[in-house]
Amino acid sequence: MRKREIDRKLDEIIDFSGVERYIDTPVKRYSSGMYVRLAFAVAAHLESEILIVDEVLAVGDAEFQKKCLGKMGEVSKGEGRTVLFVSHNMGAVKQLCNKGIMLKNGEISLMSEIPIVLQKYFGENRDSQICYVEGVVKNISVYVQAEDIHIELEYNSNKFLDIPNLGFVFKNSLGEILFGHNLKMADDKNSLCNMNNGIISAKIIQPRLVSGTYSLSIWFGDSVTNYFEGIDVLSLVINNNASLGRNLGSYYPKVEYINVHK
Repeated sequence: MRKREIDRKLDEIIDFSGVERYIDTPVKRYSSGMYVRLAFAVAAHLESEILIVDEVLAVGDAEFQKKCLGKMGEVSKGEGRTVLFVSHNMGAVKQLCNKGIMLKNGEISLMSEIPIVLQKYFGENRDSQICYVEGVVKNISVYVQAEDIHIELEYNSNKFLDIPNLGFVFKNSLGEILFGHNLKMADDKNSLCNMNNGIISAKIIQPRLVSGTYSLSIWFGDSVTNYFEGIDVLSLVINNNASLGRNLGSYYPKVEYINVHK
């Protein structure tokens, strides 16, 4: 910036950075967060053709991150300039960007529209860790029937379990948690009894999921032991054609459980 441009934008830069109280303090004494705040404020107010932002949202509080996203949106959409946004925050990427580049081992793996890139990113980086007690859980499945989603877990133990309990969490293709539930949260607790083998099922009534790919994390245990814990161990593709896709948001469907001996 030229001197005149600096004078014109100085107050706006300082106000945006939020470090006005320390503006006369030498930068070498700034914390890393203060340094990045000021650096982003300066860069965002440059009238450059391209703004390159690398993991700036890794620092700062939620309010500053919101300001950063707003400013980058203003630069790209309002002023028609290009923002190259590097981040592992997929929610921010989805909100800000319309095209994406996915890197793998330092090379371009995919360059496309953001929804396509995010879907591939989460597909390749899904955490599939499974932790379980050997031999207790025999099978887990998920399927759609009519407008409901069914989760079934078969178990068999050489001792009675102290009220076997199934829990699950649904995520969308962006890795965002949509809803979760477990048997002890259910309205009808008639199935809460000690068993050593059986099939425990959860019927998710009309979850209203839009078309897409979803992942499920599953937990199974009792009041003493965790017998199974799997993160994103099941996936489900929804192609809605009835009322299975009318709404998606802060909607928590009703869940019914059945726990029966084999």
